[in-house]
Amino acid sequence: MGIYYQFILQNAHFALNIIAALIFFAIAWLYFDSWTSRKGFKGSLKWVGFFVLSSSFLINSIYVEQTVLTTPFLNRDIIVLLTSILRVAGYGIITFSLLSDHLQKRPKPQINPLFATSFLTMTTQIPVVSYLFFIAAMLSIVN
Repeated sequence: MGIYYQFILQNAHFALNIIAALIFFAIAWLYFDSWTSRKGFKGSLKWVGFFVLSSSFLINSIYVEQTVLTTPFLNRDIIVLLTSILRVAGYGIITFSLLSDHLQKRPKPQINPLFATSFLTMTTQIPVVSYLFFIAAMLSIVN
């Protein structure tokens, strides 16, 4: 029974890391696509950071238990080292790029008087219209 748990957990480890790698790659691709229209250093940091993060999850997914393989592709220590370095670098680049963006100014609220009057007339007409529908339904039952 223990071998089944190992099999299921190993597949779950692989699947979750691949899904995370695909998600971060999709985010990197979207930032890259928006970067191509207006190229700049700040915009490039975002897609590079997400791509580095995606590659860290991809590298972490190739780890297979030592009991399954007689000669592993990469040593576990190398995988842990690469994953840690790439994740710290990716999170650091993303954090730096998000902190370097300036916040947009809060827009000043503008009240459209035409909208306000139409809203008031519409809200006062709703009970009248619903009452007319009720009367029409009652009259159709009586006839």
